[in-house]
Amino acid sequence: MAKKAESTNGAAKKKAPAKKKAAAKKAPAKKSAAGKATPAQAESTAVEVSFRLKAASAEWVSVVGTFNKWDPEKGGMKRGAGGVWSKTLKLKPGSYQYKFLVDGEWWADPENPDFCYNEHGTTNSILTVGK
Repeated sequence: MAKKAESTNGAAKKKAPAKKKAAAKKAPAKKSAAGKATPAQAESTAVEVSFRLKAASAEWVSVVGTFNKWDPEKGGMKRGAGGVWSKTLKLKPGSYQYKFLVDGEWWADPENPDFCYNEHGTTNSILTVGK
């Protein structure tokens, strides 16, 4: 089950860089193309999301979806007490589709009632972050 959790740690304040010589001109602030967030801005809007799945007999579990380009290597989960697997990711606000890959088998999130049908005729779970 994916749970939304607002990040409670505040952004660390950085020291202002030392002023350069008085003759130096101030560089204009960099703007991103087409209004897209810069990496620093994107990171500051990210929210920690915890995924959990009970699969006591599983040897390997991964959470995969549109947030990691469906790459099982990027979603490897850790096994915890009672056979509950977990993974926490930082995700930007938006809507994501995902599934669990359990020992090579695709599972929709049994705790999430939000789903859509995919091109394979099965279901993907849907997670909405923020907004």
